[in-house]
Amino acid sequence: MKMSRIWRVVIIILIVVVLALGYIYHADLVAVEKVEYDIQDVSIPEIGLTYCNLVFILNISNPSPHKVSSLSISFKIYLANESIGKGFVNNISIHAHSSIKKEMMVKIYYANVVSGVINAIKNGKFLLTLDGKGVASIFFGLVKASRNFKISYEYP
Repeated sequence: MKMSRIWRVVIIILIVVVLALGYIYHADLVAVEKVEYDIQDVSIPEIGLTYCNLVFILNISNPSPHKVSSLSISFKIYLANESIGKGFVNNISIHAHSSIKKEMMVKIYYANVVSGVINAIKNGKFLLTLDGKGVASIFFGLVKASRNFKISYEYP
């Protein structure tokens, strides 16, 4: 009789632990899937003879009620629908219901891009696009979760 009571307690504890771990995994996964990316405040602070600097703010927000930890973002950068390089941001943590802003600078060498990109910069009107993926460690760092994104900003 006493042994069956102990087994019941053990089974109840195991069920509670499994349910709690399942909730943590699901909450972490949903938080990563809900991360939002946005380009803000694009500028060209320097235009030289052979290059220009393009600066933009990457806004990363977490609308979920759970913190996102160890988020790494990698992306390709397109200007006027032409690839001009790659970018990345590593080891980001975003608290629940908050956002962070990362200033990014891209040095564009005219010799390395097509004439359409150069003309877009000269005319001061172009579409900046980031096509990438955010990857975060979830479930106590044991599992990786990811979300692809593609965002654009029309300058000016």
